Amino acid sequence: MAQSPVGVALKRLGQRPYTSREISDYLTRKQYLPEDVQATISRLTELGYLNDFEAAQATIRYRLRHPRGRRLVAQELRHRGLDQETVDAALSAYDESALAEQLASRLAAQGKSKEAVQRALASRGFASSSVFAATADLAADGDLS
Repeated sequence: MAQSPVGVALKRLGQRPYTSREISDYLTRKQYLPEDVQATISRLTELGYLNDFEAAQATIRYRLRHPRGRRLVAQELRHRGLDQETVDAALSAYDESALAEQLASRLAAQGKSKEAVQRALASRGFASSSVFAATADLAADGDLS
């Protein structure tokens, strides 16, 4: 007997917070009818199991532990199907400068050179202004001045 789309979606939501679009895409890949997918999304949203802002907040919490630049996080959120208003609201307290400084300090403490720290921050999508501000106090050999 085939599982209901609600059951399949709830099982998926038990793994981590997903956005409405992610669940919709997942159910569509599982070949549920479009009207069943939409009804499932509506029902799960109504019941509070599906909340795009909470899914965005979960991504932000993850990115506080695994920092990326603000622009890259915004791109990640949009890729998950969130509208610009939700992305902006989720990023309202995302302090890229502070995260860049924390990551720079951690990398410098590992003995990375100033240039290596700058490359690492840039590769994680931090804005150049955040990269240079975070590494301004690093000596060329990686030690704090």
